[in-house]
Amino acid sequence: MNRKLLNKGKKAKAQPPALTEIGQRLRAFKPGKSGCAVQELMRLTDFTRAQINNLEKTGLVVPTFREHSKSRTQRAAVFYSTQDVLKALIISDMRAAKFSLQQVRKAMKNLEELGFPLDASTYLLTDGYTIHVAKTDNEVVDVLRHYRQMLLLVSIEDQIQKLEKIA
Repeated sequence: MNRKLLNKGKKAKAQPPALTEIGQRLRAFKPGKSGCAVQELMRLTDFTRAQINNLEKTGLVVPTFREHSKSRTQRAAVFYSTQDVLKALIISDMRAAKFSLQQVRKAMKNLEELGFPLDASTYLLTDGYTIHVAKTDNEVVDVLRHYRQMLLLVSIEDQIQKLEKIA
């Protein structure tokens, strides 16, 4: 029987957008001499210009510099550093995970206060309710709710190795 006939009359379920690893998106970013233009940042993050302006107003993502036209009749060209692009990508994913802008601001502020840089050695984890940061195998901190509270990590692999030594 034809699949089209079987599915006729049924509404198609909306598929969630495919997640793209931040590393892939950041590797696809090729900054120019001046940095990342706002149009490129919009393409990478799926943010609108208004959303990027709002991130700038709140101080989350601040452009590295602006280049005005000589007559100042055109909109200034805005450029972002690679670190700003990474931060915008992380914010984009947090927003896609349904965290409010207020929660994102709080998490970013707490990350900064605790001295966690946004780099390849920092891992952000979420269960949909809060955001954790893991800097090492033994250190995980809830940066959204109780940002000074450490979480206990129990490695199953370590426990198995201990059992193998005993047996």
